[in-house]
Formats: sequence, structure tokens, C-alpha cells
Amino acid sequence: MIKTNEYVGVISPFDLIKTSLKKEAIFFDKIAIPNITSDFFLNDAIPIRSIEYLIDSGIIIDPVKKYIGENNYIKKIGKDIYQDRLKEIENTKNRLSKELSIPLQTYPVSNLEQLFEKIPQNLSLIAGRFIDAIKYQYGVPISKVGSFLALYSNKFEYDRRGIAIDLHCNHGVNAFPIYAKNISLNGDFPAGKDEIVNLILKQLPEPDYDTVMARPN
Repeated sequence: MIKTNEYVGVISPFDLIKTSLKKEAIFFDKIAIPNITSDFFLNDAIPIRSIEYLIDSGIIIDPVKKYIGENNYIKKIGKDIYQDRLKEIENTKNRLSKELSIPLQTYPVSNLEQLFEKIPQNLSLIAGRFIDAIKYQYGVPISKVGSFLALYSNKFEYDRRGIAIDLHCNHGVNAFPIYAKNISLNGDFPAGKDEIVNLILKQLPEPDYDTVMARPN
């Protein structure tokens, strides 16, 4: 249970490849990491060996599970829109595939003069099919990649700033976005505090794992 006077730092789970969480765990009372309790992050993607210990100790919380709810989270990162876009792209792919499978129309000719008259029309049809083939082979996958990048961008942004705002405004939690790298905080903290917070985070030492994070025997 978070006390009203505790400070909670919010970090994206994808930032965990850049930080050991040692500085963050010293500076904040708790660290909120969305979806950190999912099997993907616990078993596959997290390089920090102490992550389960930090969760068990209550230092790390999952704000999606504890406060926001999965359905609200999906809506706020735009995952529903992303799924609709993928369906639209798949429908386009199927339509182009059917069009490309239709053989070119043949034109019966009775003499050499009519044959030469039909050549430009046939070339135009062939060129159109070729362009459609290019769209099918390259345009559809690029659209899928673009949709994925848009979702990833929304998720990455909401995982830090959005959740911090949600917790602060809707749940009464003293939550602030934190960053794995020493970059400008861009006004995320109250007026006049940015430079101080940056200075403290940069100067904090990283405790040794075996003496600080290890489980007692």
C-alpha cells in the first residue's frame, strides 16, 4: 500500500535495458513499472536478476494492475486502433492478392494493324499490375511496420509520462516520470526542481548488488 507522502517514480519497462534500478530505488520510495508482472518481462526480457525480489519487497509496483486496469491501459496507448489498422492492412493485402491473380485480358486480333493498336493498352495493363505488385510486396509490410512503430511510440510515451499523470491526478499518488539516461527532465518535476533532481540522480552511487539487494540467508 502506497502512503500519501511516498514518492513514486514511473519508468517504462523497456528502459530496464539501460538501468539497474539501484539509483532509482534509493531516490524514490517506490518504482512504478507498467506490466512488469507479466510473464514476458519477468521471464524473457528483464536483465535485472533482482527484479522479482524488488517486486516481492514492494519497491516495484505494477501501476496497470494496481490502479489503471488493463482495459483502460489498452485504450490509452491506442492498441484497439492499432488492431483495427492491422485488419485494414490485411484486407488490403488480400484484395491486392486477388487482383494480381486475375490474368490479363486478351484481345483477339484479325490482322497485324489491330495487333499494333492493342499493344499500348496491354502495356498499360502490365504496368498497372507491376505497380500493384510493388505495393503488395513492399507497401503492405511497410504499413504494418509503421503501425507497429506508432503503437510502440504511444506505449513508450504513456508508460512514463501518461501513467505518472494518471497516478498523480486520478489516484492521489505522488508520481513522477523518471528516465534511465541523464537527459533533460523537460519540466516533468515541479517548477525549479529539474536541475536539482538531475544533479542528485547523476551523482548517486550505485550500491553493490551482493551487499544491498541480496536476499538474507
